[in-house]
Amino acid sequence: MTTGSTHLHNNQDQKHFMKMILLSILVFLVSVVAAADIKIYSTHKAGSTENLAVTQLKEYLSRIYVNDQFSITKTDSARCNIYVSLTGPQKQLNGYQIKSDGKKIRIAAADKTLLLCAVYDFLEQQGCYFQLSEEFVPVYTKKFVLPVLSIQNKALAKKRIIFNWFNFLSGCSSWDLEDWKLYIRQAVKLKYNNLMVHAYGNNPMIEFSFNGQTKPIGFLASTDKGRDWGTQHVSDVRTMPGAADVFKSSVFSSEAANVRAENRHIAMKAFMNKVFDYAHLWGMKVMLAYDMDSKSVNPQNIIRTLADSSCIFVGGGTYALANPDSPEGYAYYKTQLRKILEDYPQVDEYVLWGRGEASLYWSLWGSIKMEELPRSWQREYKQYVAATPGFADSSYNYSIFAWAKMANTYQRILKDLRRDTNTTLSVGSWKFDFIPILNRFANKDITFIALDFNIEFDRKPIQQLIFNNSQQRRIIPVFWAQHDDFAYIGRPYQPFQKLASRFKS
Repeated sequence: MTTGSTHLHNNQDQKHFMKMILLSILVFLVSVVAAADIKIYSTHKAGSTENLAVTQLKEYLSRIYVNDQFSITKTDSARCNIYVSLTGPQKQLNGYQIKSDGKKIRIAAADKTLLLCAVYDFLEQQGCYFQLSEEFVPVYTKKFVLPVLSIQNKALAKKRIIFNWFNFLSGCSSWDLEDWKLYIRQAVKLKYNNLMVHAYGNNPMIEFSFNGQTKPIGFLASTDKGRDWGTQHVSDVRTMPGAADVFKSSVFSSEAANVRAENRHIAMKAFMNKVFDYAHLWGMKVMLAYDMDSKSVNPQNIIRTLADSSCIFVGGGTYALANPDSPEGYAYYKTQLRKILEDYPQVDEYVLWGRGEASLYWSLWGSIKMEELPRSWQREYKQYVAATPGFADSSYNYSIFAWAKMANTYQRILKDLRRDTNTTLSVGSWKFDFIPILNRFANKDITFIALDFNIEFDRKPIQQLIFNNSQQRRIIPVFWAQHDDFAYIGRPYQPFQKLASRFKS
């Protein structure tokens, strides 16, 4: 009886098991039949930024709706579900639109960068959340349903810059190519469209020769070389407490920094060309900011080969600067800028980075005195002061006046090089106090970029200063996400309240 009962129970289990198998097969067949087959129509060329936008859309939708099929096609457009194109009605408005009637979705934008913005906007509608260092992508087992929506958007600011700074191991000095690629991709997802990089005069990115002399260069900062700006050296990073399982080698650095000394510029140039190429692929313009006033960017071994009549001497004759108004001085600056743009043909905008009044160590141009200015400059400046009631004369103004001369010279050089480059010019500095004076003397089509060093953009006087001067030229404030205080620990930048409204005003 017991045996029979067990046999009966086993038969029931087998029947139940077979039913479950059949049911599973049926569910599987139903799920296959019910899975959405979404076709994305695009005619964009392979390898283009526009095509990248389409492939990103397919990739993320496939990750979100795991049971559906997404494919890209260039044929049978009438049977497609999603259309991605560059021909949108908002072309004149620098914007994009996403429209769907529940049957077909149309994503259109005015340019290739905005097309990426539109795609990521649509993905955010599907539940994605993008940040600079990470992202959240939901996973749904439900079927993808074409939504009913209408989104029209345009950029409040046409130029949206993300700005990184060499010489700090907590930043891009220690990055390899994959780190840069991640940074660029995530920046695009956050709707940035300009990649800006700053280099001090000792950065091995930039090297040139003139009159048989070559500019000295420093090292890309690592825990082994390039001891400046708070970078401390360690004989072996693995010996630091808790670091044995973190670092694979004794030196923490970028691969571009870990080369023989004589290969510094070659390695750095090759590396940054790959970075800039990748930025262009993702629809970003490239901005290169380079100092114009520090000791390291005014190599005395080269400038001392110029005739005294082509030089400006500062610090009691201790240092020589090339006079941009002299033929030989102009040739010097032109050679420098031409070499930079030959080394980095991707640069869309060159940013002449400077300081106002400063010590001789930090800024040779910023320390200049009235009697050190070329006589023609002295006459021009004094005539301006005499003809401008209320203009307060000061030593600070002399350095800004000289800076304006340099900016106007670099703009003239770019026009001379226009046959070889379409690069534009802007000037940048720390703080905002340089703006009113420089605005008086620099050509009006030169953009000013001001780094909010003191975190003071929120103050009414600063906003008024920007407003007053932006009536004559474009002014771009840069908000500092992580301040340069050698600590690098703690909460980073907290956005100002109602930032968009303040930009408008």
